[in-house]
Amino acid sequence: MLNIISTTPPSLQRFLENFKDLFIKPQFENFKVYSFGLQLELKRTNILTIDECRVKGNYDSLHHFLTNSPWDEENVNNRRIEIIQKDNRTRSRPHGALAIDDVACEKSKSATKIEAAKVQY
Repeated sequence: MLNIISTTPPSLQRFLENFKDLFIKPQFENFKVYSFGLQLELKRTNILTIDECRVKGNYDSLHHFLTNSPWDEENVNNRRIEIIQKDNRTRSRPHGALAIDDVACEKSKSATKIEAAKVQY
């Protein structure tokens, strides 16, 4: 599969607009790239592989955004929780349920073909 990040998909852009006021413009651009990159089907999902998918990549900028840039991850997480709680389909409930969807994970009987796969306890 060819993964190229040129523009943020409109549906993701609309969602990420909820976080725009938490960043300055360059930070928000990196936030969009990183958020989109996490959704790509990459062998290794990290900032290097995400940056390699960008048309005009800037690894240093993305690295700085995640390691040194002065934005507050707690504010981002709180905003994420607010969004989840506002939507009747996703808000938490007293007797909620945990749904784990592993349909996309191709597994062999012995799980020897999946990199780093092992028995979970």
